[in-house]
Amino acid sequence: MPAIPHYQQLPNGITLIVTPSNTTDIVAGRIFIRAGSYFDPIDRSGTSNLAATLLTKGTTELSAMEIASRIESVGAGVSAEANNDHIEVSFKSVTSDFADIFRLVGEIIRNPSFPAEQVALEKKLVVERIRSQAERPLTLAFQQLRESIYQSHPYARPLLGMTHSVMNIDRQALVDFHQTYFRPDSVTISIAGNVDLAAVEQLVDDVFIDWFLPASPAPTMQHHAMESPAQQKTLAKDTQQSIVMLGHLSVAATDPDYFALRAIDSYLGSGLSSRLFVELREKRGLAYEVASVFSTKLDRSIFAVYMGTANEKVAMAINGLQAELARLCVAQLSEEELADTKTKLLGKYALSKQTNGQLAYIYGWYESLGLGWDFDQTLSRSIDGLTTAQIEDVAIKYFDRPYHLSVVGG
Repeated sequence: MPAIPHYQQLPNGITLIVTPSNTTDIVAGRIFIRAGSYFDPIDRSGTSNLAATLLTKGTTELSAMEIASRIESVGAGVSAEANNDHIEVSFKSVTSDFADIFRLVGEIIRNPSFPAEQVALEKKLVVERIRSQAERPLTLAFQQLRESIYQSHPYARPLLGMTHSVMNIDRQALVDFHQTYFRPDSVTISIAGNVDLAAVEQLVDDVFIDWFLPASPAPTMQHHAMESPAQQKTLAKDTQQSIVMLGHLSVAATDPDYFALRAIDSYLGSGLSSRLFVELREKRGLAYEVASVFSTKLDRSIFAVYMGTANEKVAMAINGLQAELARLCVAQLSEEELADTKTKLLGKYALSKQTNGQLAYIYGWYESLGLGWDFDQTLSRSIDGLTTAQIEDVAIKYFDRPYHLSVVGG
């Protein structure tokens, strides 16, 4: 059982969460900066992803080679990536090297230099990744579904950006993005491991105490995902199988219906015992792969079900997926089905908190979403308290309406 995290907010707005754990000599950290793709300029989508990639490619004091040498010389790890809502910087080291690695991470976050030659190189690599993703039917199907559901909302845009938008990003755009969104009151630092709390607090002060708040308020979400008319989109592609995806706009993580949708996601599409797998793959032989998708986001998320199927079975696949969603609206789960779903969901969740890295991620992520680090306990209690009637009510609320359809294939 991990120790209860220590929570505090620094005078400059940084949130610090420390979870002491002496099970190993490894210290792991996650730093969340509210600077995800949601905040990308429309004509430069992909800015947050490129900025995250370039954090470790040079600072005002260190070259990319010097950064890599400092990390690798002690066997540590430092990386950064963007998602819709945040840029996440991850790091881990043995306890004796933690202070040095944390100071390095502070330098990376506060003083990236975005070297022109590295910007040019990373842009080329991103464009190659975009082209590679264009060959993946599942990626294309989900992008098509996002565009259908989100319309003009920033979540509709691909995280990597598009070829033309990435090529629009220059060094100054990255500098401007960093100056606007990298600010202490948008930062959550979560650390877990064999550390002394007082020493960590002093270290964080040393690294970040002179990072002052800008005069302007922190940027917030201005667009809220709204229900859009259901659409059906098909992308013809010469493939041996088709991807069929049905989706609905659902809820943000702060919505009370979130817990029931987490349970429905587990019931429908998690693992070999899930309803979709058993009914559509094992019994009917419709699917090569089948699952559900429900993400945890600051704004409203998509709830989707999808199937990889033979090209000639697309119509049957659509009917099969739609029937499983409709069934939830007219027939309550049995008490046994609900109990099994809770056990599976809470069991998987417990297993996601075994390492210091996982603990740092869970607590920091929940805090950065505005849920509070103790949402960890709220989630377990709320899932455990769900009833079959609640599951049915939430299913009716979100699934008893026209669905968005995305098909990619031959």
